[in-house]
Amino acid sequence: MQTREVMNNPSAKLPAKQRRNDQDDSKPPAKRSRHDSGGDDSDSNGDNSHHATLSSDALFVVMSFLHPRDLFKTAFTCKTLRDTVTTKMVVQSALIHGGHAKKTMEELHALTSTHSIHVPSALRLLRLTCGKVCEFCAVDRVNHVRPHLGVFACWDCVTGRSTSGGRSRGGLTRPWKKGWVRYSKDERNRAKYDAVFEHPRIAATAGEYGTNYFVWSDLRSDRGGEPVGPIVSWGDVDEMANRFPSATDMVNGGIDEYLANDLNAPSVESYGEFNDTFRDMERRAEAAAREREDEKRAKNQKTKQNKIAKVEKMMIDLEALIDEPFQELAMKRTENKHFRDRGAKMSATPCVCMETRFVDHLLEPYVITPSKMKKKILKELAENINGKLRIINDKRLLALDFLSEGHPFEAALKLNLRERLPDLDALFEEGKYINSHHSSPGNIIPSNKICVEFLSRLESDDLMGAIGHLMNEDFSPMLLAVNPSARVARSAVNKNYRVETIRKLAKHFWSHCLTRERADSDSRYREAFAASQTMFVEAMEALDEYSAWLLKEDEPEARRTFQLNYAARFSQYVWDLVLKREFARVNELMGYEWEWHNLSLNG
Repeated sequence: MQTREVMNNPSAKLPAKQRRNDQDDSKPPAKRSRHDSGGDDSDSNGDNSHHATLSSDALFVVMSFLHPRDLFKTAFTCKTLRDTVTTKMVVQSALIHGGHAKKTMEELHALTSTHSIHVPSALRLLRLTCGKVCEFCAVDRVNHVRPHLGVFACWDCVTGRSTSGGRSRGGLTRPWKKGWVRYSKDERNRAKYDAVFEHPRIAATAGEYGTNYFVWSDLRSDRGGEPVGPIVSWGDVDEMANRFPSATDMVNGGIDEYLANDLNAPSVESYGEFNDTFRDMERRAEAAAREREDEKRAKNQKTKQNKIAKVEKMMIDLEALIDEPFQELAMKRTENKHFRDRGAKMSATPCVCMETRFVDHLLEPYVITPSKMKKKILKELAENINGKLRIINDKRLLALDFLSEGHPFEAALKLNLRERLPDLDALFEEGKYINSHHSSPGNIIPSNKICVEFLSRLESDDLMGAIGHLMNEDFSPMLLAVNPSARVARSAVNKNYRVETIRKLAKHFWSHCLTRERADSDSRYREAFAASQTMFVEAMEALDEYSAWLLKEDEPEARRTFQLNYAARFSQYVWDLVLKREFARVNELMGYEWEWHNLSLNG
């Protein structure tokens, strides 16, 4: 039974999988053979439309919108695509996409508009827009075609300099010197040579490299045999000058005749395609450049806005980890308006600046690059900030217990600080100044004195030094609050001294005496106060004597008032003279200032 079935059905001997495939004749094979390309295997309706290629017009439009380098790769894929490239296509691509390709087109147009170079073919234009190295030496890098020559050449090849191995490249240009006898000694020849160099189709550079003309040395062609560079070479200059009897003959068609007959120069009409395309596409290229710039600016602003949002979220998360007394004070921040400027670098400009200096220093790397911030780093920063700010409360800075009531200077300072620093808010506002690193007239970023230096003084129990840092090391107002200097100051005001003069004078002597004390001395402020108070009293007494001396010398009242109130600007050298009662020398020095004062008033 089985034998009869096998005989009647030979496929029964085959494996089950192959037998099923043989029996299912209604289905096409799962895969088509690689070598099976016959026309009989088309689908049942005979439709072959999926093999159709793009039409030539559609292909031209697509290729016209490619970037020059993409167009270059596409064009040299096959001969068909290479033959599709046109001058219009290359010029349009170069101008719209900009960059060095656009610069190349601009330099070529400057030469083709005067018809002074050989007309480059479409493929040569494409190679020029995509070039990277000199087309003559293939060594030095070049960005765009050489002005006045229209070739993709490096400076060493243009000037004929030697290579690093000492081998001469042979200059593409040769100097034609105006100092030669045939030009400088013969007026007739000079007129003929001037006619040559002034002709629009003669590409000779002058003025940029001294008094000489630089002319294309020899007629050249590229590897494909296409003529390149200027039409007229160095030898043609003398040939034209010697052929025509006068400059008038040269101007009235002689040069044009020589170019057409002897040099076989391209006709003026052959430049039309390039020049017309360039002029037509120039306006579109400008619009495309503006559109690209707008898109770039919008993308940049969107990126900056996203960065600001990330930084703000980071600040909120960090603020939640800061201890309650310092939470708002330590995290107070100001937007940096420079960050939104067009030229601001996102990798170097923070979008916000913290008013507390040491916090700003800690957070600046993460404000500039928010992606660096991780949860672990956020907790470490919060612990660092909390640890430093707790020192203010631990040292009981605002209690002012470190100032003695028994010392006049410290007692007056304590009274002054109780008014200036009643709470933490006042502490963070004290000595606030403008952060000059990021600020500008339209972008004011404040910063306070809670910095590393202030905290380090607190840690080392130098509480007086910490207060001094907050007040810019200026305790001179205490001189005007503690006798005997306070009594002398009040007396001076009654003698028509300006209050501002007295304050500047006190600050001058305080600064002078503080700089003489050791910076690490615990008693430096007491000692500086005692010394400056003594010097202030002596100086005011000396000024009274100087005033009497001026009155005795019959100095005009206006000059006497000016010199006495100019005292705050005296250098220490002048003050030493005042204290030594050398009033004649002081009056001589102040006389110069008086003259300058009168000149400034008189304009």
